[in-house]
This record gives sequence, C-alpha cells and structure tokens, in this order.
Amino acid sequence: MRFPKIRLPKPALRLAVALAAVLAPAPLVAASDALADDRPSLTIAMPNINRGSYGAYDASNYASRIVHNLYDNVIKRDWLSKPDGTGTDLVPGLAVSWTRTAPTLWEIKIRHGVKFHDGSEMTAEDVAFTLSPERRKIRPFGLGEPIIRAEAVDADTVVVETDGPDAAFEHRLATRIGKVVPKAVYTKLGHPAFAADPIGTGPYYIAEKSEDTIVLKAFDAYWGGRPPLSTITYKAVPEISARIAGLITGEFDIVTSIPPQQAELVDREDGFHTQASLLENVQLIMFTTDKRKDPATAQTTNKLIRQAIVHATDRALIAKRLWNGLTYVPEGFSFPEYGQYHVPQNPRPYDVAKARDLLKQAGYDGSPIKLAMVGGYYVNMDQAVQVMQQMWTEAGLNVELSIQENWAQMNPRTQWDAFPISANFNFPDPAAPMWAYWGAEQGPHRRQQMWAPPQRFLDLGKVLESSLVPEERKAAFAEMVEIWEEEVPAMLLYRPVEIYGVRDDLKWQNYGMYWMDFRDYNVSFPGH
Repeated sequence: MRFPKIRLPKPALRLAVALAAVLAPAPLVAASDALADDRPSLTIAMPNINRGSYGAYDASNYASRIVHNLYDNVIKRDWLSKPDGTGTDLVPGLAVSWTRTAPTLWEIKIRHGVKFHDGSEMTAEDVAFTLSPERRKIRPFGLGEPIIRAEAVDADTVVVETDGPDAAFEHRLATRIGKVVPKAVYTKLGHPAFAADPIGTGPYYIAEKSEDTIVLKAFDAYWGGRPPLSTITYKAVPEISARIAGLITGEFDIVTSIPPQQAELVDREDGFHTQASLLENVQLIMFTTDKRKDPATAQTTNKLIRQAIVHATDRALIAKRLWNGLTYVPEGFSFPEYGQYHVPQNPRPYDVAKARDLLKQAGYDGSPIKLAMVGGYYVNMDQAVQVMQQMWTEAGLNVELSIQENWAQMNPRTQWDAFPISANFNFPDPAAPMWAYWGAEQGPHRRQQMWAPPQRFLDLGKVLESSLVPEERKAAFAEMVEIWEEEVPAMLLYRPVEIYGVRDDLKWQNYGMYWMDFRDYNVSFPGH
C-alpha cells in the first residue's frame, strides 16, 4: 500500500533537499551479471543483519528477512490470501496433506522430489526430526511444546503425537518450528555451526558472508520452480539517511525500517514509494521479576513497582508522537488477529498520582532501576525510552539507562531490571505469544527465569493449549490476560509499523510480519 503523506520535521526537510540532487536509479542488474544470468538481482539495506545465526529456529527479526528464503515449512501460511499480505490461510508446503487421526495424533504426508541445498533429497526422517522433541531440546523456543513424538512410519508419512488435543497444531507447523532441516547435517554439526552455515529447501541459499553483507544465490533445483532472482544481497546500513539516499541513488532496491517521519522522503521522489504494515508483533519493556534469581537490583521483583512504571508511562502519547498515530497501545495482551478469541481489556491508564501512590505502598526508596537496551535495534525505541525516562522521573522513579552495542552484551539479561524487547504473534491464536514465550516450560522468558508465573496462569495455559472447545479456550485466555495485567511481567508499548522504501519498477508485497519473501509468486519486474 502507499504510505500516507506526513508532515516532516525541519531536519528531515533538509535531508529531503539534499536527496533531491542525487542521480537517477541504476538498473537492477549490471550488464556483466546479465551475461551470466538474465534474472534480475536485488540489493536490500537494513539496519542490522544479525550475523551469526540463520538457523530456522532462532533467527531474530532482522535475520528472519533472510531466513524465510532459505527454508520451507511443513505447512505454509498463505500471507497473500489477503492482498495486503496479512492472510492466514494454510496451504500445502513440504507436506501435501495433514489429517488428525485421533485427538492427539496427526498424520502428515510429505512431498517427494524436494532437494536440500546440498543436493540431498528431503525424506520423512528429515521432517520427523525437524518436529521432534529431540531437536527442540537443542534449541527450545516454546512454540512446539505440545509435540511429544514425531516419527517417520514410512517413506511418505510422518506421525506426530501431542500431549493433548492441540487446537493450534496446524498453525504451529507454519511457524519457525516447521522449517525443515536435514537431519544428518544438523545432528553432525550441532545447532550453532548449522545456524552459521544453514542448509534448507528454500529457493535461495547463502553464498557469501561478511561483517556487513549477506549474499543469497538462486537454488535452481528448488522444488517450487526456478527462483525469479539470480541473487539477493542484504547489507547492514545502520544510518537511516544512508539507507534512503542509497535507495534513491540506485545502490539499493529495497530499504527497511524507515521511521514514519522520514517516509515522505521516499514518497516524494519519482520512481520510488513506501509500503507499510502494522506488524503481528508487539514491543514491550520486559521486567526481571523472578525472585528465584538474584538480579543486580531487586526493584522490579515487586509488582507494585512494575505497576507504577506502567501508570507513569503515557503510552498513547508515545504511540501518537513517534508513530504519527499509525499504531496503538494494545488493550491487554490480546489482539484482533485472534478472531473469536480476542478479549480486549482496559489497559492501565497514564496516572502519575497512581504511580506515586504505588511506589509509596511498595516502599520504594529511589534506588536505581537499571534499564539496558541495544541502541538503534528497534525503530523509534531509542526515542521512546528517552521520553519514558522523563515521564518516570516525574513520577519519582530513578531509572538508569545503559546502551549496549549488541545483544551479546545484554546477557545474562537478569543483570538488568528492565529492557526493551518485541514479541511476534507467530500464529493467529492466543497460544502465541503470551503463553509460548512466558508460560510454556520451554518458552524463552520462563526458561531464562525472567518470570515465575503463578500456578493459576500455568493451569489456564494448559487448558488453552489442549482444549478443542472454543468457549473453554476463550474463557481460559481471558483469565490469563487478567493475570498478566495484574502481574505485569512486561509493559506493553505498541505494535510496530514496518515501512519499506521500494523502487516503483519492482513489484513485491510486504507481509504483516518481518519476513521478506522473494518466491516467484511475490516478486516481479514488469517489462524486464
């Protein structure tokens, strides 16, 4: 979609004037490359390429832009079943069919003739291993926790057993846990080595890596047909102005992570436009709450202090000012994408007097609350934290900000009282992300001991996970959301908006998530 025109601040106007004098766009393919391959290539600039892990299981939001083109899922989510790239229909992927044969058993028929990037043929054993608890122990993430067994019973069939009826089973296989990997290679290398040099069944494979560049090449043996691009080059370009300038000079074909205030710099240029999506993601301030740990300070283990931080934060103002009103503060940990299960709540209001009263009840003595963040990682988050610091000071909170260069410097995260994170919905069901991340035994935040959920929350989560009765699931989820609002393991901020700058002669649809898909049904160059 075209992004709405926005009134620009003066610094942005000065940048727009500077960009107006740049050269006209360059061809998508250099003449020398065309001799070897007549398909076009793409160059994409984004703030970070998260060099290190391109595993199907644990890729970050930045890395997922790359990873989505390296692997295929057992079951595929058809994002294009809605023209704006937010479709939720499920269609065959590496499975040609799937059938529930008993309340806790599924039979999956696999596709034949699928090749991995190393030339080996995908087998039922590979699919079974991908879904197995054995693999999830190597790199757990909570999304596949109900699965207790995955077995190849013959060359065509994989049987998967869950620990109870799982209403979200099909959607789970369309997430990162369903991206199929070669069992022999994965088990031989182990997760870290495999994630650094992955092998999938996707239309592209990693051909080159450097500190700031990843180059994908077409995998012409791809089961879905010859890929439409010869190469895709991803470049890390942290500066927003450099990404926009590079787009307009023809150095880049797509740029990501444009703040709303800079969108018009692209839209005003002939030959370029912006595309935007309200993402299936929520950004939060995560708190260290688990009293079993010994964090550097103990401030945020007191839920009254956590509640006070929320009341001291004018989240609606931040969403309006930093995102030009394009996003909103969620009504509790529930989202419209959940359909019949959506249970909106009244979020804690901005109330400085209430925040001060809660701090008094908590006996807060002004000790520092240590908040750390990776600078520049999330669009607008640096500015949001600076604004929040001022709000928190007004309420009597002493928050010390520490800027880190990368996520490695953030570990262990329990050394901080709070830090910004994001949570992907993963699939359109209330089992994700609240339960998958904070409640499931192998969910990342529970596993890292960031939060010890109340037993009632865990009991309700099991109902949410195992019941096939919609009314029971909705009632359980509604109570879980109420517990979340009371316990405040994190403060919901807003849903981010992802804005891309794109050449007009490139026809490509962004999705309602960070993934960038360059299969033949989603990219074309009219007239090429």
